[in-house]
Amino acid sequence: MSVLEVRDLRVAFRQDGRRIEAVHGVSFSVDRGETVALVGESGSGKSVSALSTLSLLGETAEVSGSVTYNGQQMIGASEADLRRVRGNDISFIFQEPMTSLNPLHTLEKQLGESLALHQGLVGAAAQARILDLLTKVGIRDPETRLSAYPHQLSGGQRQRVMIAMALANKPDILIADEPTTALDVTIQAQILELLAELKDAEGMGLLFITHDLGIVRRIADRVCVMKDGEIVETGPTETIFADPRHPYTRKLLAAEPSGEPDPVAESAEEILTADHLKVWFPIQKGLMRKTVDHVRAVNDASLAVRAGETLGIVGESGSGKTTLALALMRLIASEGGIRFRDDDVRKWSTRELRRLRKDMQIVFQDPFGSLSPRMTCAQIIGEGLAVHRVDPDRARRDLVAEAMRETGLDPAAMDRYPHEFSGGQRQRIAIARAMVLHPRLLVLDEPTSALDMTVQVQIVNLLRDLQRKHGLAYLFISHDLKVVRAMSHKVMVMKQGDVVETGTAEEIFERPKTDYTRALIAAAG
Repeated sequence: MSVLEVRDLRVAFRQDGRRIEAVHGVSFSVDRGETVALVGESGSGKSVSALSTLSLLGETAEVSGSVTYNGQQMIGASEADLRRVRGNDISFIFQEPMTSLNPLHTLEKQLGESLALHQGLVGAAAQARILDLLTKVGIRDPETRLSAYPHQLSGGQRQRVMIAMALANKPDILIADEPTTALDVTIQAQILELLAELKDAEGMGLLFITHDLGIVRRIADRVCVMKDGEIVETGPTETIFADPRHPYTRKLLAAEPSGEPDPVAESAEEILTADHLKVWFPIQKGLMRKTVDHVRAVNDASLAVRAGETLGIVGESGSGKTTLALALMRLIASEGGIRFRDDDVRKWSTRELRRLRKDMQIVFQDPFGSLSPRMTCAQIIGEGLAVHRVDPDRARRDLVAEAMRETGLDPAAMDRYPHEFSGGQRQRIAIARAMVLHPRLLVLDEPTSALDMTVQVQIVNLLRDLQRKHGLAYLFISHDLKVVRAMSHKVMVMKQGDVVETGTAEEIFERPKTDYTRALIAAAG
């Protein structure tokens, strides 16, 4: 008998008096020591199916069928029985750690709660186990992190803490819902290797939910491909990749960013330059808040990007990528030279910087977190038009509609709210919000990392089209080296605040000079 067995699972939700069926007759199983991958695009029903296994969908969900753990029926089980299984026998790793970690509790307290509840570990014994877990998932100097709060960690570090919490009680089944989406390629490789080692050592079953087929090929024994709430194809991993039968599976396998950007004209204008840029954050202690040291976020970074050119910035979490971009946009303090076109922007006052804000826009990693849930699509995209007085003689809704069409959105949907759009559509809204101001430079901070592979390809093609049409300069920050290669003319590699290597995309990917760059490329597979 399989450890986890799902048969004819059906899930529906009641919304505004309507019954919406999200999962239709899904069946799969997970054996001890086996990795089963649930693969599909956003909205296919992967996460809903996984959450149903332990009745985690809430009261609006109608769940039927059968879900058994070691022969024990989970659908309709008592809360007491479910509590004994949740987090102990079956653990979850969720995609977005900031919604799963308590912002008011330290890491030690959050990790310690599960150990105390299920194993009775407290005090020194619990702390020793916590340090061991944090070390295993790649948290450097874990002793210094015990008293840290989630907001004091990078996105990748928060995800590692989530993984440590899930592994704390040595579960029989680990359900990992997009657990490596926010991680660097090197840490991603380490986490996948760690999960594989734990699976083998503990005989643990792993249900791995992802849209990244590269990961599936590396770790999964069996694959279940989901589309519109149904499993359309299932089989051994080698068979699925070598001989996919369903058209949707073939579509997923073909979805990978490829190609390269258009060449940059030799006469192209230099849009942004930085000379020996430095960003150090003071570490202050004592009653008088005396500066005792500095966090060296960026050391001596120099760069130049021209119209129509993309500079890819890669490196692990904490390497200084985003800090460098924020300093270039004058959003945080820095030392060194920054020139935008012919102007030394370090000399500009706050009032003068407003002009820079129009010409230099940013698109963030998580569109749902950067779009106001209380504003319609039209309000979000059009907000900057009044501030910067762009085309004041034209109706704002006309300008919004134009930006939406240009980014592949239907203007008829401009009065909808962010939650009514898919992840890819929300990212297009974020791009439209920037493009409506006709910027010269666009900073793209991990713009595709949370998106399905098919949607990633669409966004990469959209960005290349916009660059071609408007001569945009891009700073493209990412840990996804396949996307970086498809987007970038030049690449800058950063490690712990230092620029370790810079060159053309071909030089960096074909002839890397440093061991660190070679390690990044190798980890990306």
